[in-house]
Amino acid sequence: MNKHIIAFASVTYANKARSVFAKNGINAVVKRTPGTLFRGCGFSVVAEGRPEHLVRIMEENGISYKSISAVKG
Repeated sequence: MNKHIIAFASVTYANKARSVFAKNGINAVVKRTPGTLFRGCGFSVVAEGRPEHLVRIMEENGISYKSISAVKG
């Protein structure tokens, strides 16, 4: 399954996304956002799944995010 990193403005949104993903059977981990992905301080979630599915779950639960990118390697 493809992994994606989703950047958030705060750890609160990242934790909310991780919790919602877990309720939907999606493995997800909160991490600091890499500086190469997004400038400034922030948190990300690395989650398994199709990006459109992950985005739909976040939208349905009112979770704002900054960006979503495929994890390479």
